[in-house]
Amino acid sequence: MKLSSILVLMLVSVFMLFTMNGCIFNSPSDIDKKVDENESLLDKDMGGYTTTDEPEAFGDQTLAKENPDDESVTDLIETDPTVTPELNRPEVPVYFLRIAWGYLKGDSTATMNVEWNGKAEINKGLLLITKKVRFELNDRLVLPRKSKQVVEWKTYTKPHYDGVVLAILNNDTTDTPGTFTLKVGDYSRTFKYDELDSLNLVESVGATGHEVSIVSRKKVVTPFAGGFMEGRWMRKDSLGGVFDGKWMNSLGTRVGFMRGIWGVNRLGQNVMFGKWIDLNGRFQGLLSGSWGYGATPEKGWLKGVWVNKSLTTTGHYEGKWQASQKKKNAGFFDGAWRKK
Repeated sequence: MKLSSILVLMLVSVFMLFTMNGCIFNSPSDIDKKVDENESLLDKDMGGYTTTDEPEAFGDQTLAKENPDDESVTDLIETDPTVTPELNRPEVPVYFLRIAWGYLKGDSTATMNVEWNGKAEINKGLLLITKKVRFELNDRLVLPRKSKQVVEWKTYTKPHYDGVVLAILNNDTTDTPGTFTLKVGDYSRTFKYDELDSLNLVESVGATGHEVSIVSRKKVVTPFAGGFMEGRWMRKDSLGGVFDGKWMNSLGTRVGFMRGIWGVNRLGQNVMFGKWIDLNGRFQGLLSGSWGYGATPEKGWLKGVWVNKSLTTTGHYEGKWQASQKKKNAGFFDGAWRKK
């Protein structure tokens, strides 16, 4: 065979490989198609989510496993028969707090156990503890408690985080300003009760990436009218990704699951959409909102509303997120929700 013929055959073979094998070469149209498919969900009403029921935990056993119901605490102070009526009295202020410490978005490379012994203390009213968050073998509360205004614990973290869910029952009618003090590991800070109305805070602890998260909200008198949310906020590309986690009531009890998408739509808007269901998979709401960056590209805020089956706005939510620039599936979000 002539050399010219061999060259022609080689060129034809390369051309066919280029045009037919997308695993090796991506044509501009293939790349555009992927972008369009990603953006189309962010441009659809409610991100394409519907009001249908779903399998339990969206049929995702990993979602259920990674978002367990936190362990309830039998607190002799909380079970006092005089306390429960106080919690339900409209005129008595109650503040619910969900606190976490450690590597919030996880660090699989962590090799050392870090001690986070600490306490929460108030100067007036009653301090209740309802949940232990991710406590393991060597983690414990200091029980029985020595005071109705102090909760103490001894915990250790490695690649993840621990935490507690607290409630402050301010049934003290004196004029003394109420204060809440948190001391955990090397972190210490005092808040006025008024600051706990809708607090959403993450603060760094040390130079190794550890953080403390505090989400708090004031009691809504209507039963089941507010609570917390928490889970993974994961980056899939430079423009956005997905999130999933659990939906909790004010006492920190898991009452459902949530999942969704976040990113930038065709108009350049930072949008997020999702859906939350109860523990049996029954539809509860469609989420629609926005997100933005904080001080760095790895941290930010989120907020929005959710609608019922009639697409009527039922409530709103807000929170904060973290997502690694390098690890696509490393991330964290938490926040609070409230019905209208």
